[in-house]
Amino acid sequence: LEDQYSGKVTHFVSWCWGYTLEDFASAVRTWLRRSSLNAEDVFLWVCFFCNNKYRIMDSGGTKTGSDELKAVFETHLAEAGQMLVLLDRVLSPTYIQRAWCIFECYVCIEQEFSMNIILSESTEADFTDALNKRFLQQVRESLNAL
Repeated sequence: LEDQYSGKVTHFVSWCWGYTLEDFASAVRTWLRRSSLNAEDVFLWVCFFCNNKYRIMDSGGTKTGSDELKAVFETHLAEAGQMLVLLDRVLSPTYIQRAWCIFECYVCIEQEFSMNIILSESTEADFTDALNKRFLQQVRESLNAL
């Protein structure tokens, strides 16, 4: 990796396997566009690129693997000092069904680090659409009650 594309981590990205690359990239783009951050100053920690959870867990049948995984995660989150939580959808997200993701949030909250939820453009549009439909339904019901 060329030096211009590497730097001290600024944000830890918490996400789930199974998300599409399109949704991942869209969520990061949308977050960057809305933030006051310069993209050239943002360096993301994404576990997929940085550590192999399965290799760490395979430590010859000892518990050391899982202990090491926890320590590796906590170290990298602390280096970033803030976490981006990527959701695939707002209603019943895959994220909250994953114990490791809940653990990442727990550690982030316990350590009092900043946490922001990021959404892809399509997920955000779906959520906005759902809010608008429910809002309009509530307005209709209120007007019908008059």
